[in-house]
Amino acid sequence: MNGLENEVRPFLPNLINGRAVELTPEDQKALASWSLKTMFMFSGQNKHPRLKMLPLKDCAAFYRDREPSRFMIARIGAMEPWEDDDGSAMVEFVCPQYSWPAPTANPTYVSTLRIGWLFIQLVRAGCLNDDQVLAPFDPHPMFHPLWPVGATLTWPPPRPLPADQMAAIACPPALPIQVARPSAHTERT
Repeated sequence: MNGLENEVRPFLPNLINGRAVELTPEDQKALASWSLKTMFMFSGQNKHPRLKMLPLKDCAAFYRDREPSRFMIARIGAMEPWEDDDGSAMVEFVCPQYSWPAPTANPTYVSTLRIGWLFIQLVRAGCLNDDQVLAPFDPHPMFHPLWPVGATLTWPPPRPLPADQMAAIACPPALPIQVARPSAHTERT
């Protein structure tokens, strides 16, 4: 896993400090993978009652594949720091499970990572057919799709997310996810 740290080291400090960065498809893959690893690590170490442990099978799949799965999509934004924020890290799992598309033993969850200005949100769908993946997030002035990777993107997005909206963004009333066929969007497995 140390390789993930090395892959994001050239640009991660700029993201945390709110400085503009061009993220190539390779950078996006590294950042999505690093973010997922960080979310797993934070979830396993933090015993706050609002945080729920992410499923062990997701941890095992990540360890095997070293990237988010076809059940996952992620987006990246820039969130204004709180007053007197020293760049602290925060992972929110305030919405650990949804029942999408129907109640299942495989959880659907939203995980949100925030460090300084960097804001990454990952959604994991509970179940998909073998010939399905999650479609990337729709374009938005406050977010860029991060996983599955796309063309080189410029971060930050045109508008930063207001810090006082963290709870609402981390716990959306509805999941912004759609199912797609793999060939239409990505080569993920």
